[in-house]
Amino acid sequence: MNSILILGSGQIGSRHLQGVLKLNRDLYVFVLDPSNESLTLSKERAAEVEHKHHINYITNPNELPSEIDVVIIATDASIRYKVASDLIARIKIGFLILEKVLFQMVEEYDLFGQLIISKNISTWVNHPRRMYPYYKKLKEEIKQTNLKKFEVVYVGNNWGIGCNAIHLIDLVSYLTDSKTINSIQSDFLDPEIAPTKRDKFIEFTGQLVVKFNDVSL
Repeated sequence: MNSILILGSGQIGSRHLQGVLKLNRDLYVFVLDPSNESLTLSKERAAEVEHKHHINYITNPNELPSEIDVVIIATDASIRYKVASDLIARIKIGFLILEKVLFQMVEEYDLFGQLIISKNISTWVNHPRRMYPYYKKLKEEIKQTNLKKFEVVYVGNNWGIGCNAIHLIDLVSYLTDSKTINSIQSDFLDPEIAPTKRDKFIEFTGQLVVKFNDVSL
């Protein structure tokens, strides 16, 4: 039986749990969070999904087995590097899925990259637009028309750039098979820092211009 761990069972983690429970295979699911309140939310949302999986809600990582097939880390970015690194040191992980924005410190990206390479852990960041049928079809059309250069403009309202722009940047990277960003122009961001629901984080509004090789967003 495959095992899945969801680390962090708040708003995002509980939604990951609902998605996992819809899988058509036998699963042993661990939900780990030090907060009983967050675990209660996951229990409530799990009850909304008809399933036959075994779920083990825990607050202590010592209750985990020595090996997990798939780990989904849905904590916030302020602690993600530490909890992910501690978990990798504690158990053997087959596949790892992380929420964005990954970390709060630039150096943590390099350190974590080295860590997952050394442990040979296949890792993904949750950018779901790559999986949408519409965008898959659009990518095929781009290839068929041999389109080499174009602009992508996304306009929204009350849409935090700091947290959400990465989704559009990743989408353009996917559509164009371009992995190199030439420049990010932030001159048109609003000077005011936007408030967020969480005390540890800030947001940005305004306009961001991202340029790939021959593509601009």
